[in-house]
Amino acid sequence: MARQAVHIVNGTVDTVTTVTAVTDITNTVKTNPYNTDHAVDYTHYQTDVLVTNTAVRAANAKRVSCSIQNLDATNPVYIRIDGQTAITTIGIKIAAGELYELIQPCSTEAINGISTGGTVSVHITEGLEP
Repeated sequence: MARQAVHIVNGTVDTVTTVTAVTDITNTVKTNPYNTDHAVDYTHYQTDVLVTNTAVRAANAKRVSCSIQNLDATNPVYIRIDGQTAITTIGIKIAAGELYELIQPCSTEAINGISTGGTVSVHITEGLEP
């Protein structure tokens, strides 16, 4: 099936070319902007972070995205995304009610947390390669 390709320059038709071979590019758009080879399976978790080092998520080589929301009204949490023990002087501070999204490429190491006062619930959304 022949089609015509029209090249327009400054609002005026410049050239018209007859095209005889057309490649169908339908369904080539990927659903994941960070890893264009695969779709992503998202899972939601809720974990309580204590005033001592707490495992938030285990290491996972298939992790391509992750966000952590502090659900507490007053207490911040500190998060380590490098598999190391969480302490209140090193790490990512997530204030009460705030959300943190891991940058891309996303860490696949264990995620640990610690609260500065009492038990704090956090919501985690983790995206994994299928």
